[in-house]
Amino acid sequence: KKQDWEEGKQLGGYVWHTTGSGKTMTSFKSAQLIANSKDADKVIFLMDRIELGTQSLAEYRGFADDAKEVQGTEDTRMLLAKLKSRDPKNTLIVSSIQKMSRIREDEAWRMRKKDLEEIQGKRLVFIVDECHRSTFGEMLTIIKETFPKALFFGFTGTPVFTENGKKALTTADIFGNELHRYSIADGIRDQNVLGFDPTQVFVYQAKDLRKRVALHESGAASEEEALSDEGMRQKYYHFLSQAEVPMAGVVLEDGSYRKGIEDYVEKDAWQVEKYQKAVGKDIADNWMMLSRNSKFHGIFATSSIPEAIRYYRFFGEIAPNLKVTGLFDPTIDNKGGEQTLLKEDGLVDMLQDYNARYDQNFDISRYPAFKKDVAARLAHKKPYERLKAEEQLDLLIVVNQMLTGFDSK
Repeated sequence: KKQDWEEGKQLGGYVWHTTGSGKTMTSFKSAQLIANSKDADKVIFLMDRIELGTQSLAEYRGFADDAKEVQGTEDTRMLLAKLKSRDPKNTLIVSSIQKMSRIREDEAWRMRKKDLEEIQGKRLVFIVDECHRSTFGEMLTIIKETFPKALFFGFTGTPVFTENGKKALTTADIFGNELHRYSIADGIRDQNVLGFDPTQVFVYQAKDLRKRVALHESGAASEEEALSDEGMRQKYYHFLSQAEVPMAGVVLEDGSYRKGIEDYVEKDAWQVEKYQKAVGKDIADNWMMLSRNSKFHGIFATSSIPEAIRYYRFFGEIAPNLKVTGLFDPTIDNKGGEQTLLKEDGLVDMLQDYNARYDQNFDISRYPAFKKDVAARLAHKKPYERLKAEEQLDLLIVVNQMLTGFDSK
């Protein structure tokens, strides 16, 4: 169906392709086909984070027949110039969603309102990579308001539905209907994506967790108290029964969810020192075998910055030869407080250790450059294609980083 550019219908649709299935190449070829069709004047590929720009721009140029076919944008001024340009070589543009959303705030933009009108009059197509994370906020809203007649497509490996959305908007609300799906099940079936190799490590024994939940849910402080009261006793035995409460929750035939013991365990159980030290020790003790003597590297996802810092310091104590660093949002809250000091101290420690180990000179003010260096080192990409063992990174601890959109190949 041909787009009616005067209609102002911005919902082009979204493509659900699992991480690792070649989503970046697919999105590029889609952009390239649209650009070559002459059905759009500009095709703009948007990424969430500026740090990913170098990776995706290089990939795009690698996919193109002519590297000059794909235009990057170093700053807002260059972005404006390429959006306005009538040169066919400036049809396909790669930029960050942050940069595009700042266009209206740019001083040069405010000085040239005629440029805005000229660009708004063009047939614009935006392709948003990793759209599950890059659009829930004000940035895409600003871009849509700036270019009301533009058409938007999203590519994601983890779309947001009503069931898993923390906010009101789903991926379909933002981009329109699903256009194509290649799920992780499809990728594993076709051997395009590595399958799972889960190994369960028991820090808490199942019977201990069950008893803990039974006491908590019955309101008793001890087993003796639970058994001495009829009401408490019934609840206590209910949660002790595997037949009545399974260890893990299950989805029933009618679509409803039956909670398991793991659903009832309070979050604090996973935040205590005993649990975290057991996890860290298990990783350290089995690293040689699981990594094939550090041939492979690992990403360790944690739930919070304080947790990541604790794990980092614990690895330094029990496995000083394990080459570890961490990545998380480096923003420091100027209001201070214990958590702020912990975060700042953790950042400084990680950067100093990284600098000493790899002969670098990063500080907090250059954190984006640090992240790029870590990503390149982890993936053995330029300038780290051929690293000696001592120059490699074994384990990267992350908080909401590097889990999607990072190409480790």
